[in-house]
Amino acid sequence: MPATLMGIKRYKIQQYIATQGPLPNTTVDFWRMVWQERSQTIVMVTNLVEGNRIKCHKYWPETGTLSFGPFNVTITGQQILADYTTRHFAVQLTESRGDILTVTQFHFTEWPEYWVPYSATSLLVFLKKVKKLHELSKGPMVAHCSAGVGRTGTLITIDCVLEQLKEEKVVDIAGVIIHLRTQRMKLVESLRLPTL
Repeated sequence: MPATLMGIKRYKIQQYIATQGPLPNTTVDFWRMVWQERSQTIVMVTNLVEGNRIKCHKYWPETGTLSFGPFNVTITGQQILADYTTRHFAVQLTESRGDILTVTQFHFTEWPEYWVPYSATSLLVFLKKVKKLHELSKGPMVAHCSAGVGRTGTLITIDCVLEQLKEEKVVDIAGVIIHLRTQRMKLVESLRLPTL
């Protein structure tokens, strides 16, 4: 499972792990990465199926607990809103009785592949909510779409550009993308970026 720890140190952005959406044969690796890095926030910007094509393997239970290799993932809550769904998980190693990692998944559902979100405002509200909750977390934020470069890269770019605007009062989208591409090639596949 290709994953890259990313960020721009001079801005006060959270570190991200940019990754592709889990596949059936990489779901255990995905949860291992979340566990190892102590990531408590997952940002999903793809749907499981888009245009009759599977984009991401479902790596969480609808109810109760599912086991993924040595990890038990229990859904502890879910809130479905107009543009996104929030799910809460308790993740535990099968042989461990005490150590539980609490993880929140923010699943933005209104962003078609190779296009822009249906509402830039709803994406900004979503990102603000994600960042506010993640402030209390210690590990990096995991962000994924299907391939881990298009929508994932755009989301990270938006976060960086907003911090750049706040800190420096300038916006250099191309410069941010060029810098982020030194950390993960092909990040941001399309020139169609949401108008902020």
